[in-house]
Parts: sequence; structure tokens; C-alpha cells
Amino acid sequence: MLINIFPISIVRKSVEASFYTQPQQSKHFIQVKPEESSQIQNTKEKVKPDRPHFFSLFDLEEIGEGYSFKGTLNLEGNNPLTKRVIYQWLYNHFRTYADAVRFNKAGQLEVWVKDPEKQPYPDKATQYRRFSLVPYFDIMEQPWSLMVAYNGISIVSNKPLSQLDLQAESFGVLVDKEVVRNRCLTNRHKHLLSSAYPVINKELSVELGLNEIRFRNTNKYKSTKEHIEYFCNEYLFRYPIEQLQLASNQPFSPIPSSNLMRVSKGSEVLVFGNNAEDTNPYNGLKKKGVFKASQHPKINLFFIYSKEHQNVANRLYNIFIHDDYSDNLKKQYDDEDAKNTLSSLINEQFSTKKGFSIAFTSLPKAYDEIKAGLDKQDRKPGECHAAFFISPIPKDGINNPYHELYYKVKELLLQREMICQAIYFENPHKSNFNFHLPNIAVALSAKVGGIPWKLKSLNPNSDLVIGVGAFRSSLRNERYIGSAFCFNGEGVFQEFDCYRHNDNEKLVADICKAIGYFMKNNEERHPERLIIHYYKTMGKRESRQIMQMLSNLNFNIPVYIVTINKTETSDFFSFDETSPCLMPHSGTIVKLNSGDYLLYNNEFYTTPPTNGILFPIRVRLTKITKDQGREVPLEAEASEMLDKVYQFSRMYWKSVKQQNLPVTTAYPEMVAEIVPHFTNAFLPPFGKTSLWPL
Repeated sequence: MLINIFPISIVRKSVEASFYTQPQQSKHFIQVKPEESSQIQNTKEKVKPDRPHFFSLFDLEEIGEGYSFKGTLNLEGNNPLTKRVIYQWLYNHFRTYADAVRFNKAGQLEVWVKDPEKQPYPDKATQYRRFSLVPYFDIMEQPWSLMVAYNGISIVSNKPLSQLDLQAESFGVLVDKEVVRNRCLTNRHKHLLSSAYPVINKELSVELGLNEIRFRNTNKYKSTKEHIEYFCNEYLFRYPIEQLQLASNQPFSPIPSSNLMRVSKGSEVLVFGNNAEDTNPYNGLKKKGVFKASQHPKINLFFIYSKEHQNVANRLYNIFIHDDYSDNLKKQYDDEDAKNTLSSLINEQFSTKKGFSIAFTSLPKAYDEIKAGLDKQDRKPGECHAAFFISPIPKDGINNPYHELYYKVKELLLQREMICQAIYFENPHKSNFNFHLPNIAVALSAKVGGIPWKLKSLNPNSDLVIGVGAFRSSLRNERYIGSAFCFNGEGVFQEFDCYRHNDNEKLVADICKAIGYFMKNNEERHPERLIIHYYKTMGKRESRQIMQMLSNLNFNIPVYIVTINKTETSDFFSFDETSPCLMPHSGTIVKLNSGDYLLYNNEFYTTPPTNGILFPIRVRLTKITKDQGREVPLEAEASEMLDKVYQFSRMYWKSVKQQNLPVTTAYPEMVAEIVPHFTNAFLPPFGKTSLWPL
């Protein structure tokens, strides 16, 4: 296997610069932290170790006058500072040889070059390929390495700011081979407005009338490999970097065998009805049905829809109950060969109650009419009701003034202990709707308390696994945390919750509650390990509160923090050159460094999948000790943690398609995305104990 990093050596061990005690207008100042002040040498100025200093490697005419003193900065023995200097060297170098440079939100250097193959808007805009360059110290057993990754494309208007009257408030600008925010234009940039071009975002695409043109990419591994090779050959290797020496002129390096691992044998196996085993959720569900139906004797279905979509409600009823795709409501079951009804897929008995379905007259009246219709329903205690909401508004129709109706209906139903399955009104009449039916069926099974499938090999009785996900709500301009507790070998959880991201006390209290649930279900035996799947690197304050809670309970158990990136990573790009699709086999693990791994989570077991080409997820592992110290887990412990991440990704019950994120973080993120839309961002009690967000 190969990976997109290669060794580098640093030619210079020191840099001369002008130092400042305050950052100047330019964004290219490098901070020397107080504890690094001893690195500043050969200066008459007395360097105070109790305050930070700033310097820039830019030309002085670009940053202006007013420097405090000149000196030499020694780079030896300070890898974090050296990394910041390497970034500036690369920035200055590619500003000369590439089309544009910038530092992205992650603080990585991004180099832009004009796309040599595709220019979908030749008269209106220019398409650029973006590449990130990141220096690393001590990774893959190398002192210094450089990673080159492909970050996708960006579109830049061909008209400069001087010829545009833009209403958008926030966007990037390409000016003088730099990409900067429009709010951060310096005086130098403003003198160049006639050659300053806005970078097209969603808001500007609407304003400038540039409709997005999408190209289907059947294999991201192949295209990413080709893009990286192009950049390295045409830019990185062609123009030597004065301060750095590349050890190779090849874009990719072999991964040492000692850095390659695999998940445990059988981790991919799922169990369906009659204990039948399969690795593919769709095949297992079709052949053997769900592992376990709900405990309800029957599920009462009803529909919520606009009166103008009566035919859609009829069609859905016919599909679900009769496996018939006509718009005329069928009263009697007359097809003994129907095999794709909801009942046959998930082993549930369904019925519809007369007068339960609700047809609203218009969007302005929809909420009040739906609420009134729900209040009139005669529901008996213990009955299970499932509503199919035929939404007149697509989920991504955020500009529609009634877009919030979807969330309001969800909340109304949760308040009445009913689950909801939303379907956009146009979808049932599409030719491929039959392919979506298994996804609807498996989500509905989980929502009503069934277990579509379970894991074969995960031991459910020793570890308490807790998942914490997050979502930034644009509605409330705040990040919300979703949590899910007590996952076991069947993928069953005990409780959801949702709260603001800074409510650490609530998180700790819920972990304490989860321990109580665990002990109740395991004959008062406490868990052997507490494993927290976390959406980010856990801070010391958060971990300290968790350890204090465990100490108060007199629990001396290890705590493992498993940090899981929200999305698949494209930074570290490794591929198997012997694989026909280049994607490594499912369960392959690449060890980047101690406690830092790439996990390949896909459906490539023996033969390459026809679709579902997935990049890996990045997983970081930390073990918190009783004295609140942090250490890297042992190799055997790391293998067990990675096995659990891999297995829990196979418990995604919203779709029969393989996902690469574990449900321990994916489910809570769904909760955190929806709950901020509820009244006072409050999750009704029923929503804490059901899989309603699927």
C-alpha cells in the first residue's frame, strides 16, 4: 500500500526576521509563544519571556513598517515552531509558482491551480483544483514528512469586485495570488480591486446565476490519485523549494508493514432473522428478514399530507400494504405473490385506523390543522402509531418560508409518543422509488422498537460504550451536543439526550445515568471499561469531570476516549495498488502514529463493490488514567477499540447501504441537528428512548 506523504529534510536551521510585539494587519504573522522566547537570538532587544512575539517571512513592503527589532530564530529542538515556519516557506514559494494560496479553516496551507481538464463556466468563472500541503514531524517513522492532499474544486468569478455590486456579506476573494476573506482585505488588496475576483459560494452562485454543474465520480480513489500525481509532477517537483529538500520525486510512499493492521476476523458479520448471517444488510434483510420484530402486536399506520397530494397518500398505502404502485386506493389484498410489502420486509403487522390520517388544506394552515387532527385521534394506551408525513417541501428547501413544518410535525408526534417517517411528495412517483423501500422499512423497524440486524461477535456484557456527536445549528447559531448511551452487541441503546455544547455537567450526569442502566441490566456488576466515542478531541476539563464522577462512585475503571472524525478523511490518502478499484479491503487499518489511525470501513471483502467507494475515517485513541493523566493505549487495546468502531458502523439502521461512521456518533449527531428546531430546543421524553431521528 502507498500513502500521500514523503520524507523531507530542512535545509535551514534558523531564520532571520523582524519581530513584533503585536500582530500587524497582515494575516501572515507567526507567533512565538512565551515559552519559545529562548529561540530568538542575536538581538540587542531584551526578549521578555512572559509575552508572545510575532514575526513574518514576507517582504517588508507587504507588511508595512513599525517592526520592533530584528533577530534570528533558531529552529532546532522546537518542532511546533519549525512546522509554522515551514508553512510560511511553502506559502511564499507557491504564491510564486501556483495560481493562488491560502490558509484554510483547519490552518493548513492550500494551493490552488487552474483545472487543466474541466472548465464548466468558460465565460463566467474559472475552476480551480485545491491541494493542501501539511508538514508532519515523526509520522510513519520519519523525522519530517510532507503530505499532499486533494481538497476538491473551487469556482472563481471572472468579473472583478470593481465590476460587481454584490449583496452577499461573506465570501472569499482571489487577489494577488492570495485567497482572503472579503472582510479581511488589506489596504494593499483594496488598491487591486480591478483584479480581485470573488470565490463562488452557495449565496453567490444564486446571486450571479451560476447553477452548480455536477460530474459523477465513479471512483474517488482513481481521480484523487491522478490529481495528486498531476500537482506533484507539475508544481511540487518541477520548482525546488529553497529551504526544504524532498527525499523523493514520487508522490506516494510505501507504508511499512509494521504500520498495517486489520480488524478481528468476523467483525463484519451481521445476524438476521433465524440467526442467518450475512455481511450485506440488503441481502440479509431480503433473504431472512429482521433479526427481531418489535414487541407491539401491530403497528397503526396513518398519513399526514396536503389535500392536493391525496394520490401520493393512496400510492404509498398501496406500496406499503399491497406492493402495488398504482394511485387508486386498493381496499382488498388481492395479490398473493406480493413480496415487498412493509409487513414482509420487517415482520410487523400493520393496520390503518379510520379517521386517523390528516389532510391539511394549505401550508399557512398546515400546523394548526395537523395539531387539531392529532388532538382528535382516539389513541389507546400502549398502542404503537407510525405517521408517514408526505412533505410538500424538500429537506434542502431551506429558503421556503414553511421549511420548519417538517420539524414541527416531528415535535408534535414525539409529544404524543408517535414516530414519524417523512417522504417528499415527488419521490413515490419516481422510477427508482422501489429501491428506497428497504431503507424506509429498516428505519421504521428500528423506530418501532425492532432490531433489523445485530452484530455477531461484539461482547455486550463487559464494556459501556457511549456516543457523543455534535451539530452546529444555523437556526440558533450554536453547537448542540447529542448523546446516546448503553450500546450493546445488538446495537440497542438506552437513551438519547441533547443540550448545548458547553453543558459539561449535563454530559457527566448522563454518563453517570448510563452506568446505572448498565449495572441494572448486568446484575449490579459495573462495566470493566468506559469507552466514549467523541466527536472531537476531549478537553482536559471535560475528562477531569468524568474522572471525578467515577471517583465519587468509587469506580476504578479505565476510560478510553475514541475521537472519530465527523467525515471520512481525504487528507491522508492511502491506496492499494494491487486492488482493481485502488480501495483497500474493508477492515484495513493504517497506523499513522501512536494512537492515530486510518480505518477503512467499506464493503470490499472479497470482490470490489460496484458502488460504495469510501475513503477511510480517522480515529484517535486516548486512555485516561485514574490520576487524570493521558497515555496512548497499548496495541492490543487499540485493536479492540478499532474493532468496536468498525462494528458499530454496521449498525446504521437508516439505510441498507454501508456507512463508514459508527452509529455511536452518527445517531447523536442526527439528534443534535433536529432538536434545536424544537420549542426551546427541548427533546420530549419519548424522544429520549426511541430511534425517532432515523
